[in-house]
Amino acid sequence: MAAQIFDETGWTTQLFTFQEDNPEFNTISEENLKDMLSDPLTAEFALGLYFDGVVDRDLQTVYRLKPQIILSTDKPHRFLTESPVELASVAAQQLRDRRYDRMVRRFPDRPRIVAIGDSWFNHPTETDLVDQLSKLYPIHFVPIQNNNADKQPYLEAVQESRANFLLVSMRLFSTIDKRLFSQNTIRDALRKFLDSSGYDSYRFQKDPDRYLSNEFYNKLDLIASSWNGVFNDTRTANPPIHILIHGYDYIVPGFKAQNPFWQLIMEVVRSYNTKEQQALFRHVIDTLNKRLKVEAAECPNVSYIDLRNTVQPDQWLDELHPNSAGFEQIANKFITRINELTARKPA
Repeated sequence: MAAQIFDETGWTTQLFTFQEDNPEFNTISEENLKDMLSDPLTAEFALGLYFDGVVDRDLQTVYRLKPQIILSTDKPHRFLTESPVELASVAAQQLRDRRYDRMVRRFPDRPRIVAIGDSWFNHPTETDLVDQLSKLYPIHFVPIQNNNADKQPYLEAVQESRANFLLVSMRLFSTIDKRLFSQNTIRDALRKFLDSSGYDSYRFQKDPDRYLSNEFYNKLDLIASSWNGVFNDTRTANPPIHILIHGYDYIVPGFKAQNPFWQLIMEVVRSYNTKEQQALFRHVIDTLNKRLKVEAAECPNVSYIDLRNTVQPDQWLDELHPNSAGFEQIANKFITRINELTARKPA
């Protein structure tokens, strides 16, 4: 059969471009978002896509919907009554819980750690201290519950997990003791901490303790009382456990002060120049570390870890938080101490 030949003369082509706006751009229904946050397979994806994690004035991580996201609430969820923001915090915690469970199954003989504290343990954008240590150890992170100061959930965690170590930071103690810092009074409290006669470089060099008021040292006594309460309660809940408590590295002024907690501090010391601010912050950090070291030395099974001069100048994310590289340097000090303690225990 002979091939047919078609005459294509007179044919033309033209490219047409159609542009149609997506009516669902940056929009998700509340029902779908809650389903994604509740599903272990999609929770991490939903957190990154729809939420921003920030550190609040209480130095705790909170999640907020990204400003460009439109949440459709026409169809409420049939089961879940929590808001998407509340579910975001739950989902973030569950991600850490599942990581802990995986590490326990994979490395059942490695030391187990319960951790409770501030944003050094739970930072929304950096590989924080808990994340760094979780590369080696099963770590059960317990969020601070400000409305449950009398019965903190970390005590239950150290019992149920049979933890070998409890990792705590000072933020825990200020939560337990309601007489300490609070969001509404911290600005006034900070002002009271300073000697009313102001900064004098000669006087500071001769007697730096006079740089701070009696109110500061009274507050430090209250904090130390809370430390001892936590030490005793923890030993009662889990007698063999060893407590790891840390001081902080020297605060680095000079950033844009975007952290709400730091903004309160800067309101109080704004009249000082940068050199004066550095002198004040170093003395406060030294004073806290000195007191913490003394209190830890008086209690059995408590180790104080000195973190001063650990984070390098280029390893700070902001005034209060190291970046991931800085947290790695801090984690190395904890690993060293954990290895020393586990080596002492009989097999």
